[in-house]
Amino acid sequence: MESETKLSRTAKSQRLPDDVLFDEILSRLPVQNLMQCRCVCKPWHCKISDPHFIKTHLHRSTESLDSQRLMVTHPSNDHFISLDCKSFYESKRVDSPWKTSYSYAEVLCSCNGLFLLCFHFTANEDCSKDFVLWNPSIRKHVMFSCPYNSIYSVSNDNLYGLCFDSSTNGYKVIILSKGFGIFVWVFDLKTLSWKEIREFSFSISSCENGVLVNGALHWIMTYEECYPPVIVYFDLMEEKFKEVPSPDYASNKISLVDLKGWLGVYGVTDQTQVEVWAMREYGKKQSWSKLITFTAMIGGLFLPSLKPLCLTKTGEVLVEIGNRKLDKKIAAYDPKECMFKSTKCFWDFHRLGAVPYVESLVLLNNGDDTTKV
Repeated sequence: MESETKLSRTAKSQRLPDDVLFDEILSRLPVQNLMQCRCVCKPWHCKISDPHFIKTHLHRSTESLDSQRLMVTHPSNDHFISLDCKSFYESKRVDSPWKTSYSYAEVLCSCNGLFLLCFHFTANEDCSKDFVLWNPSIRKHVMFSCPYNSIYSVSNDNLYGLCFDSSTNGYKVIILSKGFGIFVWVFDLKTLSWKEIREFSFSISSCENGVLVNGALHWIMTYEECYPPVIVYFDLMEEKFKEVPSPDYASNKISLVDLKGWLGVYGVTDQTQVEVWAMREYGKKQSWSKLITFTAMIGGLFLPSLKPLCLTKTGEVLVEIGNRKLDKKIAAYDPKECMFKSTKCFWDFHRLGAVPYVESLVLLNNGDDTTKV
């Protein structure tokens, strides 16, 4: 009896403190392992589901380039393909959690492991008023609808964005619709409410969805349809669009990209050269610097469409290449050897695209598989 008591005391004295066990060890594990750890015991289930732990794990995931992945919709549309950016060829199937009669689900954008998707119910339908906020890593999603008719009557001109509002500790969806005038709507997932933003002094000059950098969504726009283009972000606190200093770029047709937390722009400066610039200190014009220049050619053929997706830990750039008439591919460009290396092809990739993301536990303690707003 006495020996058992000593063993019990020894075991307790050697047990790691909770802050070390969860914040320093378990928070570094992949989501799949953490979901298994929740089944160990009730205290572990509660701790891993706690908002503080979810935030800590998310921070570690976003800081590490090893956690980067790309999400691509499969042509059969009954599942998605998650591609590991580090190993590039390692991919896994992610099944859709909902069963409905839609023709296909379009991946619009991502934030903190969450995806914003739009349902298309017929092959010829451009848009729908039904949306899904989905975390594929933990198989949780929230469905909601837009009450405004304008948003799906001129859907080809719609731009979308998903971001986290730290002031309210909730997620917001921003939709810009360019039809008979500019319409801007904000959906607050915390209050489940829509709001129209009436003050808008810019013209939409890009078909790209919002790029999330420094906690804000960014788009390429112009003043009253006049060049040169400007970079604009949406201020969540003031609910206004504001300008960010642009680089001294040689091209008037530029696009935005998130480069490991830096705001980046890219574009074709002549018929074959593509430049990628990065703002190393957010908001400071002098911090813009040319990150990489590469030739938009593979095997002597000019690439009609080229879009940098993300940077890898090894310094390579994953690039989406192709056009609407061809199946798109994802290629890895090595700036040291100045050449494209491995490529991966996706059928029917032209209409779906690839969206970078990290796996997270967001929505773990909020919502369930059948939640509908």
